Amino acid sequence: SSTQGSARPAAADATFVREAAVGGLAEVALGELAQQKGSDERVRQFGQRMVADHGQTNRELEQIATSKGMTPPKELPAKHRREAEKMQGMSGAAFDRAYAQHMVAAHQ
Repeated sequence: SSTQGSARPAAADATFVREAAVGGLAEVALGELAQQKGSDERVRQFGQRMVADHGQTNRELEQIATSKGMTPPKELPAKHRREAEKMQGMSGAAFDRAYAQHMVAAHQ
């Protein structure tokens, strides 16, 4: 019997959806912070781009996942919330450095 067309998603698909959704949510949350707290215009512009790009991707992922019977997470896990809270307490060049370092690590 073929599993294609089955209403139940494969475990690997569900894992991908969960991880992609969490990553996208984190990029949007930190991008919003960068727009608010960035001292360098390039940091603020990059944050804006992350919000726009990942926001769109998040919406597309949600539509696809929902059509396949999966529900992506809607909020950040504790690990990512802690990172955002840590960066929330920063300002100026310290925020810019921390945000840039996080973006490099997240996109490698």
